[in-house]
Amino acid sequence: MSGEDWRERLQSAAAERMTGFQHRDVAAQESSARTLDELRRRELPDDVLVLVMQERLRTEVGLIESGRTGVGAGPAPIRALIADGLRVLDRAEDPEQRAVLAGLLACAEVMAVKADLGPFDGERVRALLPLAESARDGGPDWAESLAQVRTLLRQYDALTARSGTPPPPAPAPSGAAAGDLLIGVMAKLRDGDLAGARALAGEVEGLVDGSEAEPYLRTVRGVLSSLAGHGEMPGIPDIGAGAAGGGQMDVMQVAGAMTVAAASAVQAGQKGDLAGVRSARDALELLVDRVAEGYGPLRARIAALAANVDAALARGLIGDLEAAAHAVRLHERAMRLNGGPRTVEGTDLRIALGEMLRLSGTADLARVRRLGLDALRHPATGAVVEEQAEWVAQVIGWCAADLGSDPGAAEDLVVALDAARNRELGRTAAPVGLGAVRAALGEVDADVLVQVLPGRAVVITVDGSVEVVTSPLLGARIEDLRDWAGQAVLEELLGRCAGVPGRVVVVPFGALGTVRWDESLPVRVARSAGLLTEIGR
Repeated sequence: MSGEDWRERLQSAAAERMTGFQHRDVAAQESSARTLDELRRRELPDDVLVLVMQERLRTEVGLIESGRTGVGAGPAPIRALIADGLRVLDRAEDPEQRAVLAGLLACAEVMAVKADLGPFDGERVRALLPLAESARDGGPDWAESLAQVRTLLRQYDALTARSGTPPPPAPAPSGAAAGDLLIGVMAKLRDGDLAGARALAGEVEGLVDGSEAEPYLRTVRGVLSSLAGHGEMPGIPDIGAGAAGGGQMDVMQVAGAMTVAAASAVQAGQKGDLAGVRSARDALELLVDRVAEGYGPLRARIAALAANVDAALARGLIGDLEAAAHAVRLHERAMRLNGGPRTVEGTDLRIALGEMLRLSGTADLARVRRLGLDALRHPATGAVVEEQAEWVAQVIGWCAADLGSDPGAAEDLVVALDAARNRELGRTAAPVGLGAVRAALGEVDADVLVQVLPGRAVVITVDGSVEVVTSPLLGARIEDLRDWAGQAVLEELLGRCAGVPGRVVVVPFGALGTVRWDESLPVRVARSAGLLTEIGR
């Protein structure tokens, strides 16, 4: 690209950004962003990339201030820009342009918190500020922008250092360790881990001096103190009905309301106060409606938290079909706002939605199973298999529970088992169904497939019958099974399946794969139902 070409495009993008910001024209600002992103993808000299990155950061900040923070769930787009900008900063040579870029990156850190209520890298901002303050001409609002950065940095310091207040009965750690604990509490509240938040709260109470802190920090201190057993829970701040109308929103005030509501749910749940849990749920549900449409990630997080609290309420009101139906509605909305089932958050919500549907007495059991099967077939990006073992077992349990009452349950159970085993093996192959298993059994001259899981086994015969058999022995310690019980388990399982011949293939799940299943009985071991033909005849 010629010098004149990139310079003209950069100037045009800057003019479009300024016009768009002045007139609150989000489309114009987004057009500017697209032009700048195209320039960033070109092979341009480092000194030019610095100028492009400066303008791109200004554009994204303008979009956030205009009410557009991103689409769907997850980190706001500005966080990826910050990462790219730091790489450009490392290569920049001109002192003035380095200083301006450092200041814009520091400002971007502030706007990222406003956009998605995610983490604030205070130490990185602290390192950027001295360089930013050396800039001679950062723009007309440079001093004011850096002042906002310093304000948030002071708030960060207040949360990550011990105050001079008397310590609580259990001494809290100091310095960075305390900050890590507090950030952990806030993350657990934000992500819906209510029990985990309360467990950490006692270690961090007393971090913030309520007489000196910003309003949001006083709210946080009150929440932590109450969770730790020192005082009443603060009231839930009212952010007002006007916030949803668009424009700039006080995100920290929203954060305070979300934090109090989530913590109130924790506290009420610990006391068995279902009315209190319902009240917290109602506050979170209202808060979703009060957050402006442009704040997508924030709305998604609050919606997921509201659904999480409502699920806890429905579990505490077993038999109350209306409570479960309400939880279904909240989970459906949260799933839409969190980008559907193809995200980790969306997958977790989908499984919880299935549970709520069953609690609501739905007659469409096949829909519930489909929710689980879809999550098994299409793992979300970033999902950790070990962390999702509980819901995988839940999906298998749904399919097993429906055997005998729903004709499609047998097929779904076979598919669910193979999908779960594929996850364990790290395979991306499509899971096999009952027809494929029957054909594979015939191909390897076997009569029965026994899929062995903790506490139970699923027995599939070559003629197409599917049966779930429980076994106390499968609840034994793996060490015991390795030593002696593998054959006893098989003898028990096959003895309880009338008419099953002796040619058996075993597919053990998880740690059961370390058991010697083929020491004395005429059995063969396969890695999965989908890999039956690997064992040969």
